[in-house]
Amino acid sequence: AESPAVDAMRIWIDTPVGQRYREVISNLHDVEGDVSSAIEVSLPLHGGEEKQQVRVLVDFNNTSVQAQNWGLDLSRIKGQLQVTEDTIVARDLSARFFEDSVDIEIRSVKPGGDTVVNVAGIVESSNLLKRLPENLTRHIHGKSDWQVKLNIAAESAPDEQPYLKINAVSNLKNTDIALPAPFAKSSQDSSPISAEVNFFPQNVQFMTDFGADSHARGQLSTSDEQDFQLDSLELAFAAKLEPPTRSGLHLYGFVPEISIDDWMAVFKGSGMSSPDLLSTANLQFDRVNAFDRVLENVVFEVRQTGQRFMGEIESSLLSGRFEAPSQVSAQNPLVVDIEYLRLDKLEQEADYAALLPSDLTDFRFSSRALIYHDMLFNDALIEARQVENTLYVDNFSMRREEILMSGKAQWEYDASKDSHLSSVSVGLIGPELGQAIAGLGFGDSMTNGSVDFNGAFTWTAPLLAFELDNFTGTAELEITDGVLNNVEPGGGRFVGLLSLSALPRRLSLDFSDVVVEGMEFDKISGTYRIGDGILFTSDTRMEGPAAKIKISGQTGIKTRDYDQLIQVTPKIRQTLPLIGAVSAGSTVGWGLLLLQNLFKKTIDDAVEVEYKVTGSWDDPQIELLKAVDENQQELPKRER
Repeated sequence: AESPAVDAMRIWIDTPVGQRYREVISNLHDVEGDVSSAIEVSLPLHGGEEKQQVRVLVDFNNTSVQAQNWGLDLSRIKGQLQVTEDTIVARDLSARFFEDSVDIEIRSVKPGGDTVVNVAGIVESSNLLKRLPENLTRHIHGKSDWQVKLNIAAESAPDEQPYLKINAVSNLKNTDIALPAPFAKSSQDSSPISAEVNFFPQNVQFMTDFGADSHARGQLSTSDEQDFQLDSLELAFAAKLEPPTRSGLHLYGFVPEISIDDWMAVFKGSGMSSPDLLSTANLQFDRVNAFDRVLENVVFEVRQTGQRFMGEIESSLLSGRFEAPSQVSAQNPLVVDIEYLRLDKLEQEADYAALLPSDLTDFRFSSRALIYHDMLFNDALIEARQVENTLYVDNFSMRREEILMSGKAQWEYDASKDSHLSSVSVGLIGPELGQAIAGLGFGDSMTNGSVDFNGAFTWTAPLLAFELDNFTGTAELEITDGVLNNVEPGGGRFVGLLSLSALPRRLSLDFSDVVVEGMEFDKISGTYRIGDGILFTSDTRMEGPAAKIKISGQTGIKTRDYDQLIQVTPKIRQTLPLIGAVSAGSTVGWGLLLLQNLFKKTIDDAVEVEYKVTGSWDDPQIELLKAVDENQQELPKRER
């Protein structure tokens, strides 16, 4: 007789044979198509031990069925199923597993015992992993030869035995896994995978081996109206799974190389970033790529204690600890306390365009030693809080020698315009500026000098991605009681806020026969404005025993050139040493080396000298505009 498959299944489940499969069948849904049923009855014709036998023959004709909890989708089922009172057999069933053809064999292990279902075929590997999050399975492409065995427990099986056990194996040949290491795999390579999944009425237990070194064990729980929830998961890398099953997520072992940047990209926007399940991690790495940097010989440990995560990290670039509350807030921030942090200069500028303030969190960062490109800073501190689309850096500070830098910053993002606005207020104060400059590798251009600098700057880009094109601001500077040193060509490499004595002697005349040791100053001061890649000043002054100097004009930071006017009033007529100028920006320095014997006769008789400076930083042109004597009479321009 022919009938809808769903009706036939409903009738069969109430038979003595069907009741054995009630738990399995309860997970099936969307049963469609028709089946043809026939009953064969065998009656003994004479006395003896032979019993009456009844055999039901079920022919499937393009039947389909789904089991969402198992990730099962079978269609176009064809073939015959033979059912007796205590056995079930099918040797030549065929079907489509999603869109791929599979062969199915069903048999009873023994009368009244477990039922085994063998499924084999070359199928899309991602379809066997439907229960994994979509942001993981979307990186799996290709078809491989899979062998799947389902073991359906007999009705008399003990309660501790699963009602369904699934074993799946494959070599994953022709399957490409575009996930980061340690799970990356090309389609040309073979990598054995095996999985065992045990279904109980209220939970699912599983074990998986991937390749030679990755092992997993876990448990999912379920209720009548809920999806599976992950209760426990252990991941072991190049290590054996630890015996007991514990709640939470536990990671341990050794991984040669991993990219945190790549894994963050995988999980970004997936809703899987919550670490609440994580209980412990004890991992070692040869190499870790994180935030465009490479850490080597990494030991990472973390544990969940109450509502907090406590962790430690040791590596080539940093060593320290961190403490992360499960609910971060301004009053309860992420705390990172580092012994040392080494930030080598990146060969390629990092891309901060994809980073938003909302990607960050409230945090407090401190480092006793911060090394950037071989420059050592001490007692670094950053305190920040994130509010919607704005990051507030309420305090940042660090020391170099006796110099303290401190300030605050703000980073806003306007989602409607897809635009950024960053601002920073920074101060610099302390003695021995020259020694700090030399210690940073910028040349021995100054000795001593107490600095007091304050600036406020803005730019229309992310906080860590400022550019001169959109960098604007103002600053005030005062340096007292120092010495500007005479520096050989190329020797004064200080390119920062100040560069007062570092231009080569060849820029004007040949001064190889002149030696100037340095120039003491009582004070250097001025105000500055920067915009469109140009630094402006109208009131930079230097006062010292030898001369008073005033500088006005501009320095092209992007174009690396000068347009300046310098006025010098000598205090000691026979000794007009070097003078300089100021600038701002991390790649800019400028100054002038004015020596005794430059425009010699004119200067000897002058009480005020005025110069025009133009040209490039590498080849500035110094032009004597005028010199006046003590009677304010202009002297003729006479060079040596």
